[in-house]
Amino acid sequence: MIRRRALPALVALGLVAAACGPDSSGGSGDGVADPTTAKGKLTAPGTVMDVGETARVSLTSGAVIDLTITDIERGTSAELAADGYRNAESETPYYVRYEMTLISGDPEENTMYDYLLGWSDGLAVGSLIAQKYPPCQEVTLPPRDVAPGTSVTSCRAFLTDKGAPTVDRVSFKSDADDGPYYETSDNVSWKK
Repeated sequence: MIRRRALPALVALGLVAAACGPDSSGGSGDGVADPTTAKGKLTAPGTVMDVGETARVSLTSGAVIDLTITDIERGTSAELAADGYRNAESETPYYVRYEMTLISGDPEENTMYDYLLGWSDGLAVGSLIAQKYPPCQEVTLPPRDVAPGTSVTSCRAFLTDKGAPTVDRVSFKSDADDGPYYETSDNVSWKK
């Protein structure tokens, strides 16, 4: 059984203004944002990148990863229905495909559930909560004893109401403890 993570109405109203952060270009042209030391310089807060570019970010555990959003792909209601989702006909799934590479530290709990936000016309959208969802299966780095350079390719599913604007932006929250839909100008974003 899969379900949708709800977005509180008051938070949605507050995000209209918060989602209008700086639109600074941040890619370095080689796909990685300024790796200047063994750990690598983190991508500047507020950087807006194109899908396919790589940001160097830190997790709450202190681990540093390279994160590349490789695609934002529209799914189908039929895929939701095939997996038993109750409101499949009234929702559209979007699959955010990404790659994570450990640079340093211990990734501990590294699911992108609390870090990645999907955006539709400036509003955060809910994410799909599922143990296994074949069209978009989330994979995580091992939680400990991971060698730097270890990579995984993964996917996070987001849902919009049928007919809503497409999910065209994804952002990485700098602090997973800030709440599920919290965004500031410190977030690194990718746009399609």
